Amino acid sequence: MPTSLEISSSQLDAIISSLNQIAKHSNGWDWHTGIPTAIGALLGFGAAQLQDCLRTRRDKRKEDRKRREDELAQIGATFVALTFNLESAIHTVMQQVLPHYMASRGALDIFESAAKQSNLQSELHKNIQKFLPDAFRRVPEPHLVAIDAFSDLSFLLNKHADLVKGCGWIESFARDLRIILRERNKLIDAATVPATKKGRSLEELHIDIKTQTSISRVEIGNSFQFLEVSVQMIDKVIAIQKSDYKSVVGSKLGIIYPPVLSDVRKNLKAALQVEGIWREMEASYPD
Repeated sequence: MPTSLEISSSQLDAIISSLNQIAKHSNGWDWHTGIPTAIGALLGFGAAQLQDCLRTRRDKRKEDRKRREDELAQIGATFVALTFNLESAIHTVMQQVLPHYMASRGALDIFESAAKQSNLQSELHKNIQKFLPDAFRRVPEPHLVAIDAFSDLSFLLNKHADLVKGCGWIESFARDLRIILRERNKLIDAATVPATKKGRSLEELHIDIKTQTSISRVEIGNSFQFLEVSVQMIDKVIAIQKSDYKSVVGSKLGIIYPPVLSDVRKNLKAALQVEGIWREMEASYPD
């Protein structure tokens, strides 16, 4: 906002009067008479300037404070979305992803072992029964709040672009997880609905188990990446609030991660190692 100049009518009259006195005294100027008037006019002029400067500065500080409070509120909203999605994903992994992986992998191992040993079909069928419920269990799609960091956190792009980019990756992993879970349900429906009508041969069951194992590999990969990047971004948001917004009035961010998170991450990592996937991911997710 440009600085404005305000002069009252009395101040203007005083300045004009001083100039008139100078014009009247062509052979000399009685400066003793003009000094008090000029000083008074200048003091009034200076006071007006100072008052306007202070008002402008006060308004600017108020605008800056409001802007930073709004930014902190948006950061807080993103933080809540990140923590909610983390908790939702933990439940999905515990109840759906890991049991599905362990069951489909266990059933497939039995099939492959039986093929090498030429086991009787009746014995094979009996051994895989305990794995079938979890291997062919449909999964409800997890509810994950959408986070549009490129829009909602655009004010952090210059200084904290890694946070905005990380939130973008979280959205990508969430989308991929939803897609693979839908595919899992679709293939389970295709495999189980006909089976209720005419039964399922061991050969057909073997194919279905191989398919579910392939799906479970994708599930554990997406789930692990989603959880890891979510934790990184949650910690990043807390650090930004403490460093960049510590003097701003608003909620102070913090989190105590549930103890089960450590076990979930450990089990996912172990599954990725068994499947030979971890070698490709290890550099991106060091301990």
